[in-house]
Amino acid sequence: MNNDLLTTGNDHPKPGYKQTEVGVIPEDWNVVTIREITSLVTNGFVGKATDHYTDRDDGITYIQGYNVEANSFNFNGIKKVTPEFHRIHQKSCVRKDDLLTIQTGEVGLTTIVPDSLVGSNCHALIISRFKKERALPWFYAHYFNSPMGRLRLRDLEVGTTMMHINVGELLPWEVPCPPKLEEQRSIAKALSDVDALIASLDKAIAKKRAIKTATMQQLLTGKKRLPGFGEGKGYKKSAIGSVPEDAWFQEGPGLRNWQFTTQGMKVINVTNLENGILNLDRTDRHITIEEFLKTYSHFAIDCGDIVMASSGNSYCKTAIVRDCDLPLVMNTSVIRFKPVNGYNYTFLFLYLKSDLFKNQIDLMITGGAQPNFGPYHLRKVFLPVPSSDEQLAIATVLSDMDAEIAALETRLAKTQALKQGMMQALLTGKVRLV
Repeated sequence: MNNDLLTTGNDHPKPGYKQTEVGVIPEDWNVVTIREITSLVTNGFVGKATDHYTDRDDGITYIQGYNVEANSFNFNGIKKVTPEFHRIHQKSCVRKDDLLTIQTGEVGLTTIVPDSLVGSNCHALIISRFKKERALPWFYAHYFNSPMGRLRLRDLEVGTTMMHINVGELLPWEVPCPPKLEEQRSIAKALSDVDALIASLDKAIAKKRAIKTATMQQLLTGKKRLPGFGEGKGYKKSAIGSVPEDAWFQEGPGLRNWQFTTQGMKVINVTNLENGILNLDRTDRHITIEEFLKTYSHFAIDCGDIVMASSGNSYCKTAIVRDCDLPLVMNTSVIRFKPVNGYNYTFLFLYLKSDLFKNQIDLMITGGAQPNFGPYHLRKVFLPVPSSDEQLAIATVLSDMDAEIAALETRLAKTQALKQGMMQALLTGKVRLV
């Protein structure tokens, strides 16, 4: 690890810092091995444990790699093992503040055991128990999970098809060690505070998304009406394209003579459809201008079109075409929609990308490994047709909710970037807190 911020132009450490095996660190920091600062480093249980899973009330929580996140836990799918298994395998029983590090897969990803999981057992994880008079486990949990820590841990990986870390490789691994526990504690607290903010933003985003989903379900079906638009009378419905006041759609052709090139007309495929946007960075298929003008000009996509994947694992994924270089031409497995005669554009887009639309498609869809649908199915899908004013009001409410979610997501991204910078500054000693 080379921290340019702590070196001069000729790569010599700045005053007060020194070059070490772990990078440039303050002169008063030490470099130690994991063996020196731990009282125990061992493996969780390695072997087949599935025969010992249980749903009994006295079952023991069994932590596995997929439950480990950076300084936290994911309890989805967490298992329990029998008390008998637990008694036999006390070596893999965890204590408060033990570090649990993934050995295989997300190698190096580390969390710390909280009060609620004390006494649990674990599977194929490295358990590190620190000598707290020398090293605080929270400091090293952050170090293991930092970009520099994960990068250095890769040097310990062994294996061919599946890389992993053995306890024997981790014990002599060298790490920085501020000699004052107060400094370790201050660094760990600062980073944990940012983690808490990130977790709160994640929670707020999840809550907002859940509220939006419920609101969409109510407003797009008419189960709930906005003030001034009636009370639970519902909306008129029509099959897509069956009446002139809703939407027009068109299925892409099976293009002939397209090529992997950067020249000619860009061809839009299902791979270009992402979460609400059209990603043209992935466009590497084109047809010639001559072929387009001769055969496919009526399949040109316009700005403002709503495009949808109609086959494969991405079926029903929907995007808006805007702020892009035109013209574009769509290939098979892509369908475009246009709101017509006053049908609200945003209202149509929100409905087409909702579960209300997809659930109707799912009842009719054909194909096994490659599900697909087309105009025949779409003509059996019903759209709600509230008044133009109510469509606009609903679109405004849902768009405002999208804007709130986007603002939280922007704040989350900035906080995550801030944490990256803090780890680089605090875990190298560039910024001192005591």
